[in-house]
Amino acid sequence: MSIINNANPGSSILIISTIDKYLREQSGNTVSLDTLKQHLRPATLPNTPTGAERYGDNLAFWLKLGLWQLNGEEISIKLSDRELSFEHRVLKKIIEMTVDQTQFYEGNGVEPFSLCITGLINQSQYSFAGGSYLIGGSRSNVPTALLQYANLNNENVPNQSNESGPFLKWAQFLGFVEPIATESTETAYCLDPTRAILPYLTNIFANKKTLDIQDFLQKLATDLPMFSEGRFAKYLESTLHEPRLNKANNQIGAALSHALLRLEAMNKISFEQKSDDIKAMQLYLPQGMTARLVSSISLRDLA
Repeated sequence: MSIINNANPGSSILIISTIDKYLREQSGNTVSLDTLKQHLRPATLPNTPTGAERYGDNLAFWLKLGLWQLNGEEISIKLSDRELSFEHRVLKKIIEMTVDQTQFYEGNGVEPFSLCITGLINQSQYSFAGGSYLIGGSRSNVPTALLQYANLNNENVPNQSNESGPFLKWAQFLGFVEPIATESTETAYCLDPTRAILPYLTNIFANKKTLDIQDFLQKLATDLPMFSEGRFAKYLESTLHEPRLNKANNQIGAALSHALLRLEAMNKISFEQKSDDIKAMQLYLPQGMTARLVSSISLRDLA
C-alpha cells in the first residue's frame, strides 16, 4: 500500500494536488464530498471505472491521515494549514505518520518514502559535489544506491518496475531532489533538499535569529529527521555498512551543504566563521573549491 508504488492508494501526486488546489480556491469554505467528486473527476481522470476508483482511493488515503479536514460529508483545508504550501503540508504529514522505528521499517503507507529518502540524503555520491545522479525506470540505480549504504531487506528497497521512478517523483515533489540535464534521454536527479528545508527556517529560528551551527543542525534534524542526528537517521544507523563520519570530522553532508549554500545565495540565511572555533563545521564542497567553515547561521528576511 506504499505511496511510492504507483498502483497503490495515496500514490498519485496529480490527484491529491488537484484536490488541494480546488479546496484552496474555495477560500476556506467547506465543500461536500459529492461536489468535490463531480467537479474534479471529469477534468482530471480518465473516464473509466479505474480512474474513478483511483480518485476515491487517493482521497480516502490522505483523509485518513488528516491531510484535509472532514466534518461529516464536508471537506476543507484546516485553518492552521491555509498559509502553508501543499508540498510542505504533505511532507509534514509523512514525517508525523512515521511514528517509530518499527513503522519506519515495516509500515506500508508513507513510511517507505521516509526510509528511502533517509538512506539517500546523507550520501555524498548523488549530490552536486559527488557528481553521480539517481535515475528511475527499468535501469534505476535507486535500489543499488540504498543497498550500498545500508544492509536492508528486499522489502525495504523499491523495485525498478513501479516504485523507484515514483519514489523519485515524490522526492522531487517534496523538495529533496532536482532534475539534472544529461546526455542520455533518461531523467536524472541530484540530491538537493533546498526546497524541503526552506519552509522550516522560520520555525528553526523562531526564538533566535542567529544559531551556532551545532544548534542549527540539531533543530533541523528535529524538523527533518532524515538528516544526520535526526530520529530517522538514527533508526537506520545500525544497518549502515560504514559508520557515519560527518559528525566526527566536523563535516556537514554533501546534499545539506549544497542546500545551505543555495539558501545563502537566495539571501535566506548567512554564515559566520569565528576564528579558532573548534566547534565550527565544514561545508562539503566540490573538489577544487576553497574550504568553508561555519560557526553560526543567521536568518535573513524571508519576505
